[in-house]
Amino acid sequence: MREWASRREGEKDFLAHSDYMAVTDFTLCRNCGTCVKRCVFDVRKIQDKKLVLKESSCYGCGLCVTTCPEKAISMQVLSRRQVSVYNMSSFYSEEFLLLL
Repeated sequence: MREWASRREGEKDFLAHSDYMAVTDFTLCRNCGTCVKRCVFDVRKIQDKKLVLKESSCYGCGLCVTTCPEKAISMQVLSRRQVSVYNMSSFYSEEFLLLL
C-alpha cells in the first residue's frame, strides 16, 4: 500500500473495504496502464504487456474506473458472503478461506 494510506499521528492503521470490487472487461482493455498508475493499492500491474490483477487486494475505491480511457472497468457489488471472505483475506491464509 502506498504511503498516503498510512496512519495519522496517534491513530491506528485503518482502511475499510467497500462492498464493491473493480471488474475489468478484457475485451475492451487495451493494456495502456492508466489504471495501474491510478491504483493506490497496487492491485493492477502490467506484465509482459498485459494487465494483471490481484483482485483480493482491491478495496473498491473506484479510482481506476474514473481514469480508464476505454471504459473497460466497472464496479461490481459483492454479495454478503463475498464481502466477509474478501475482508478476511488480509488476515487469513488462502487455504483457510477455501474451507469457508
